[in-house]
Amino acid sequence: NAEHLFKAGVPVVKDHEIASNGNKRTLWVNAKVDENPQVMRDVKEKFLRYYTVTLNNYEVTGRYLPNPYVIEVDATE
Repeated sequence: NAEHLFKAGVPVVKDHEIASNGNKRTLWVNAKVDENPQVMRDVKEKFLRYYTVTLNNYEVTGRYLPNPYVIEVDATE
């Protein structure tokens, strides 16, 4: 039951709280696509059937994206 945990000499857990995730990047894709009602209906249906969160609660933002690196993709016609 350690109160401190070190990785490569850097404290990553201090007093049972995350102190550092290192200098890692969070990669994410910003995909621009043409809207497709059939696809959105299918995705919403899968969320309702298989997930405990709704589609509206699925978006990851802010403090959950430390050191973000965006990959822009334009797949519109």
